[in-house]
Amino acid sequence: VPKDATVPKDATVPNPVDATPMLTVPHATTVPNDASVSDGESVHAEITVAEEDRAPNPVASITVPDEATVLDEATVPHGATVSNDATVPDPKQKKRRGPMEIRTHFMTYFVVNANDITKVDCTLCDHTATYLFGGKKVSSGLKHHLTTVHPEQYGALISLEARHVAAKQWLLRAIATGSLPFNIAQNPEIREFLRCLDPTFLVPDRKTLSGTILDSEYVVARRAVCDAVRGEHIAITMDHWTSKDSAHSVMGSTAHLITPQWKRELFVLTLDDTEGSHNSDQVNCFLSDLTKEFNLASVYCCLSDSASVMRSGTAKAGVDRVGCVLHATHLFIMESIDNWKPATEIVFAIRKIAAHVHRSRNSWISLLRALVDVNCTNQKKIPMEIRIRWGSLLRMLRVAADQIDQLSDLAEEHGFPVLDDGQKMTLRRLVEFLSTVDTFSSTMSTHSATLSSVIPYLRGVESSLANYSTSALKDFVPIVQKIFAKRFTCYFENEFARKSMLVDPRLLLVHPMRLDILLIFRFLYWGTLISPTDEEDTLHKLFREADEGHCDSQADSTPPPAKRARPSLLAGIAPKMTPVPIGARLEFEKLHSLAKRIQFPEEKDPVEFWKEHHQLFPRLAKVARCLLAIPPSSIDSERLFSTVGLVVNNRLRARTDSYTMKKMAFVGAHSRRERIRFGPDEWEAHFEGDDQGFSDTVAFE
Repeated sequence: VPKDATVPKDATVPNPVDATPMLTVPHATTVPNDASVSDGESVHAEITVAEEDRAPNPVASITVPDEATVLDEATVPHGATVSNDATVPDPKQKKRRGPMEIRTHFMTYFVVNANDITKVDCTLCDHTATYLFGGKKVSSGLKHHLTTVHPEQYGALISLEARHVAAKQWLLRAIATGSLPFNIAQNPEIREFLRCLDPTFLVPDRKTLSGTILDSEYVVARRAVCDAVRGEHIAITMDHWTSKDSAHSVMGSTAHLITPQWKRELFVLTLDDTEGSHNSDQVNCFLSDLTKEFNLASVYCCLSDSASVMRSGTAKAGVDRVGCVLHATHLFIMESIDNWKPATEIVFAIRKIAAHVHRSRNSWISLLRALVDVNCTNQKKIPMEIRIRWGSLLRMLRVAADQIDQLSDLAEEHGFPVLDDGQKMTLRRLVEFLSTVDTFSSTMSTHSATLSSVIPYLRGVESSLANYSTSALKDFVPIVQKIFAKRFTCYFENEFARKSMLVDPRLLLVHPMRLDILLIFRFLYWGTLISPTDEEDTLHKLFREADEGHCDSQADSTPPPAKRARPSLLAGIAPKMTPVPIGARLEFEKLHSLAKRIQFPEEKDPVEFWKEHHQLFPRLAKVARCLLAIPPSSIDSERLFSTVGLVVNNRLRARTDSYTMKKMAFVGAHSRRERIRFGPDEWEAHFEGDDQGFSDTVAFE
C-alpha cells in the first residue's frame, strides 16, 4: 500500500494465505464498484474497467504514484486496516539469529511442561514459567526465577557456563592446530566422549565453530598481538608461501622482541593474501603497511631468505635485512657435496639402496635380520632423503654409516652400486663433518638463539675443517673453504651481527681441541674475527646508538691517552678512535668487567643476564633489547607456513574460503607460537623414529 494512499472504511483486503504476494496497481487504474477478489487469488495490475462504471467506484479516491508499487513477500491479514504511515520491511534484510547457548544452560533446572509445551517447570520447586513466546525461546523469565529464588544454583550455573565457553575455545584451537575438520564435533563418538566428561556440555556444530567461535578467537588473538607490539622496536622474519594448486598465496611474518620486563617474545604478525606473481613491490608494500597497522616504533631488522625479490623489496622499504643463516647453511652443504665427485658417488649409491629398502618389504626384512644377527646398534630403517632439506640427507647418511656392511651385501645381491673400503671411510668422515654443521644448525634454531652467536659459531665450523685436512676428506676441505667464504662472508661484515656480539656477555668455547684457548668472551674474541678498522667502527656505532636520546651524553673532547699495556679491550683502540660519548663508553667498560667476573655460561639465554643487571647499563640496555631480539634465521616463518600448509592442504577443507583459512592458520599458529621454535634438547628428539614426517623442519625453495 503506498504511503499516501487512503483506504475507505468499507474497503476489504483479501486473505493472503496461499496467494502469490504481489498486488500491483498501475497509474490511473480504477476498480469497478462490484469488483471482488476471492481469498488466495493474486491480482495482476492490468485491469480494464468500463468508462460508465468509474463514478460509483467506492475506492476512486485512492491515488497511486507514477511507478508501480510492488509488495514483495509482504502479507496483510484478512480484514485488517492499514494506516497511512504503514511501511513494509525489506525482505532481503534478515535478522540474524543470536547464539542459543546461554538459554540452554538455564534449562538445566527446567523441564518442559507435560500439558503445555510453551511452558517449563522448575525442578527445584513448583514454579512454572513460559519459555516459548510466538515460537521463540525467551530465557529472561528462567534467569529471573533462578537469580531470585535459587541464587546458589544460579552461581554454579554461571561458573559452569564459563567452563563451557573455555571448552569450546580449546576445541577450536585443537581443530586449528591439529588440521582437523570442523565437522569433527558432529562425530557421534566425539559427542558421546564429551558427554561422558560433562553431560551438560552442548557440543557446537560445524557452522558455529567456523563462524562465531572462530571469529571470536581470531579477534582475541589479533588484539593480543597488537597490544604486545604496539610502540616497540621489533625484528621480523617473513616469507612468501603458495599452495600446491596455486589457489592460495600468502605473505606472512613473525615478530621477535624483548619486553621491558626482559622476556623474549615471539608472535605471528600477519598472514596476508597476495595476488599475482611474487615480486619486490609486494614486499615493499607489506613492510610499509606493517608499521602503520601495528603502531610500531620501527622494524629494527628483517630476516628472510636470499631471494632477489626479498633483497630488493626490503631495500625499497628502507628496512635493514639479514639473510637467514639456515638457508645459507643448506646452500653451503649442497653445493659442497655437488662440487666433489667422490661425495656425489657415495650419496647416489646410498639413495639407490635406500629407495629399494622402502619399496621392497622382503629386502627390509632380510636387512633387519642381518642387523639383528650382528647386534647392530642402529636397527632403524634407513630414511629417505628429502632433497630440499639437507638435514634429511644427514640422517640418511648417518644410518647408512652404521649399517654400511649389511647395506653393501644387500646392494650386491640386487645389483646396486657397492661402496669399497675407501668410500666407506669417506662416508664416516663425511658424517662427522655434517654432524658438526648440524650442531650449528640446531643451535641456531632454538627459541633463545640470537644473531650474536652467528659469527663465533661460524668460526668454530670453519676451524673444525682443520681436523679433516689429513683424513679421507683432504681433497674435500679446499672446496668447502671456498664455498664457506662465498656463503658466510656477509655475516662477518654485517653490522647487526657485530654489534649484537658486543652486548652478549656469554662465554664461548672457541677451540675445544686446543689447550691454550679454552673459554673466552665473544666480544674479546671478535678481534680475531674482523679487522681492527671494522672493530673501531662498530664500537663507535654502538656507543652512538646507545647514547641517542640521553640528554647528558656529550662527546669526549679529551686528548687520546698515550699507548700503554692493554688493561681492557678499549685501551688498545682508544688512541685511534674518534671521539665518542662518555656515558656509553663507561657503561661498556662496566659491562666488560661484570661479565668477566660473573662468567655467564654459553648455554644460557643472555636475556637472563640483562634482566638482572639492566639497571646498571641504562644506555646499553636500550640497544641490547633490540639487538638480542634478532634471531639468526627465518625458521619461524618457515614453521608458520608449515602450519598454514597443513590447514590449507587438508582435503576436508577444500571448499573453505580463503578468509576462513587465514583465520584458522592465524589462530593455530598463535596457539602454538611457543612451540614454533625448538628447545635445545628437542631438535634430535623431534625426528626420533620419524622417517618422513618432517613437517616442522625448514623447507628450502
